[in-house]
Amino acid sequence: MISSVPLVWNKINASISFGAWNVICQVIAILILIVVTRRAHIGYAASFIMAFLFGFVIDIVKVLIIGWPLKFLFRSIYFIVGFSGLAVGISMFIKCRLPVLPFDSFVRDLCLTFNWPIKLVKTTFNAICFSITIFLSYLYFGKITTVGIDTLVSVLFMGTLVHEIWLKFEQRFDFKPIFTLSGKIIEAIKTN
Repeated sequence: MISSVPLVWNKINASISFGAWNVICQVIAILILIVVTRRAHIGYAASFIMAFLFGFVIDIVKVLIIGWPLKFLFRSIYFIVGFSGLAVGISMFIKCRLPVLPFDSFVRDLCLTFNWPIKLVKTTFNAICFSITIFLSYLYFGKITTVGIDTLVSVLFMGTLVHEIWLKFEQRFDFKPIFTLSGKIIEAIKTN
């Protein structure tokens, strides 16, 4: 769902690759985060690097999956595997205190700064991305593009699932923070 915004921009202006639009949107998210929280830290540099790697991988994978079947059964399987994998992956990134993509830094740092629950912030962020995509779709194409019912399901349930998986990791594993900020972020999320 968060990549729906770069995807619709890619459809609007295909001269910039989907991966590059992802990087652009993620950099904008970090800049907004810095303005809203009124602080920046070294972890954002790692997030920028992750965003560039993510954008590069997106462009490679897009080429690799061109021939994949798109019938309903296959699309359902892709969604279930992708949805589950993303929820576990995001939870692990948060739990392991690894550098995360700017979109995830955005959610994580808003939780820390304002002491908001991760499921609320993640769900709201996803809903905003979904709304921007619908707005841009209607503005440029006169119809909804790049999103479907699977995107709506992700918007509504990804934040809660990430939170629940993170709590399970919290109960089973004991990770020590590598950076001071990481420990503060985890403590803020725990209390919500």
